[in-house]
Amino acid sequence: MKLHSILSRRLFLAAAFAALPFLAGVGCSHYTLGDTASLPYRSIYVAPVDNTSVAPQAQALVSGQTRTALLNAGMALEPRGRADAVLTLTITRYSRTTGATDTTDTMNVRAYDLTLGVKATLTSADGGTTYFKDVELDSTLQILGTDGFTQAEYEIMPILAREIGRKVADTVTTLW
Repeated sequence: MKLHSILSRRLFLAAAFAALPFLAGVGCSHYTLGDTASLPYRSIYVAPVDNTSVAPQAQALVSGQTRTALLNAGMALEPRGRADAVLTLTITRYSRTTGATDTTDTMNVRAYDLTLGVKATLTSADGGTTYFKDVELDSTLQILGTDGFTQAEYEIMPILAREIGRKVADTVTTLW
C-alpha cells in the first residue's frame, strides 16, 4: 500500500510537470519579448552637435558616443542625403554643483556633481514628420576632489558623454 501510494504520487507529479509547458503556453501564447512596434525609419543622419553650454569642446565627445550607442542599438548611420531620419543634438547645460562637503568645514568641498544636458530632435529626412522635438536628456556623475577637481573633471567628460549617447539611443529606438 505504501509503495503504491509513493508510485501514484510520483506519477501524478511527473504528469503535472509534463503538462506545465502546455498550460503556461495558453496564457502567454501572444507574448513577445521586447518592443514589437516597428520604427518608421531604418537609418539616421546625426547632424553636427551644437553646443550652447560652457562645456568646452564637448560636441565631439557627445557626437561620437551617440553614434556608437546608435550603432550598438542596431541603427544604421547614413549621410544626410540617404538617411530616413535626421537627429539633431544641442548641448544645453553643463553644471557643477556641490555634492559633498567636509564634515568639519562645510565650505570645503569634497565632491562635485557634474551634469551634462542635451536637447534632442528627430525628424524625417524630408522634414515632414517630427518624431520628437527638444527632448531634454541629462546625465549626472560625481567627482571627488582629492588632488584637485580639474583632472577629475577632464576624465569624467567621456563618461558623461557616453551616458548621454545611451539615453539618446534609447529615445531614438523607443517611440511611444
